[in-house]
Amino acid sequence: LPSLATQHLMPVVRPMRSDGAGHWLVATVNPDYFANQYSLLLTDTPLRASLLSYGGQLLVPAEGSRRLTGESMRALPLFAQELAAGREHGQLRGPGLEDDEVFTAFRSARRQPVVVVVETPSTVVTADVQAVAINLGGGTALALLLLGGLSAMAWRSLRGHESVSTDLQRAQGHLAAQDAFTDQLFQLSPIPMVVKDAQGRFLRVNQSWVDFTGLSAEQAIGNNLGRLYPAQLAAPHEVQEQMAIASGQAVSYEEQVLDRDGLPRDVMVRVTPFNGPDGAVAGVIGCLMDVTEFREAAQHTLAAKDAAERSNAAKSEFLANISHELRTPLQSLQGFAELGTNRANAQPRLQGMINTIHGAGQR
Repeated sequence: LPSLATQHLMPVVRPMRSDGAGHWLVATVNPDYFANQYSLLLTDTPLRASLLSYGGQLLVPAEGSRRLTGESMRALPLFAQELAAGREHGQLRGPGLEDDEVFTAFRSARRQPVVVVVETPSTVVTADVQAVAINLGGGTALALLLLGGLSAMAWRSLRGHESVSTDLQRAQGHLAAQDAFTDQLFQLSPIPMVVKDAQGRFLRVNQSWVDFTGLSAEQAIGNNLGRLYPAQLAAPHEVQEQMAIASGQAVSYEEQVLDRDGLPRDVMVRVTPFNGPDGAVAGVIGCLMDVTEFREAAQHTLAAKDAAERSNAAKSEFLANISHELRTPLQSLQGFAELGTNRANAQPRLQGMINTIHGAGQR
């Protein structure tokens, strides 16, 4: 038929038996099927796919190719070099089926003596490489600019962080030094001092308190006053401390505390509440001053005053008694002197002596 006369077919012959005798299976394959498949797969790409026999005969030309089915391509490097060397697949650059410079990728079929060849014009590859290079260069430049900006920001941030870290370390150093100085003041204070929590438990005591009470810091810390002293001595102090915590104001009072010898001492106590990080009262700071000697001195002063007053009263009484005892004879002498004055006018010497006696009695 005329329509079949121009149709290119691929004959396939297979023996029906393994020994080759008997019947044979004869079939034809339409190469256009492969051409259609290649066209669908490679649409919108610059790739060109062709099917050739192992002997170099063009079985299925690429879509739009000027080559005809059946042409021999044995002169191509693909057949002269690659397939001749026994390679079943690979890539190469050189002249293609259309006699232009191409990049070729090929793979031979395992069961059939055919080779699938895919070509890409080198001009297309070069243009793609240039476009990629341009895009890559632009992207690289942008990335470098971005990296430079980020580096500058990172450097400034690092410098700022270093500055903040330096300031923080300096502040921490100052704070540590201040804490150490405050602790030293607390420990070296000549006034006995304690720090208690809101439940009355000792948190800290200084050396003066240890020396005054005879209790060690280990004995005091963690305990309240009721566990260290008799209840009748501890209760008044605990009441005052709770009043300071409840009011948030400092409280001053006088009470007794046992000293290191177990003797009661009169002390002036001042309890000041302090706040915790949450702003609530967290405990109290207490300091005490031993006023026993002042009280004793005051008592001695009062006793001396009383003794002086009694002595003065005795002196007054003595003088009053002496004055009474002397007044009567002195008045008698004064009277005789007055009489003598009136009668001794004729005797000047006697008159002078009597006047002396009378004048002395007037003082």
